[in-house]
Amino acid sequence: MTIAITPAAASQLKEHFGRLNRPDAFVRLFIDHRCHCGKAHFTMSVQDQAEPDDLRLDVEGVPFVLDPVMAEESHRAEIDLVSNDWQQGFTIRNREHNCRMHM
Repeated sequence: MTIAITPAAASQLKEHFGRLNRPDAFVRLFIDHRCHCGKAHFTMSVQDQAEPDDLRLDVEGVPFVLDPVMAEESHRAEIDLVSNDWQQGFTIRNREHNCRMHM
């Protein structure tokens, strides 16, 4: 189980964590919803407390926590940082699904 993260996204997340005054903070990656075909769409948040059954991992220097369901899906997630005329920020795509209408 591995989360893919681009160098730009990892750099931005590490910079963000460097500004936080929350030494126990981590990124929680989770399933936001499943689309009509059943494939997962992901989202993330910064949190400070993990649940007992959460999996902790470090990806490119970024601390992540996954619940058991997300741990099974994590190899499908790819986090990127985008900046263009239409959007700016993090995107998380399912590498095994290309449903453009949700992106």
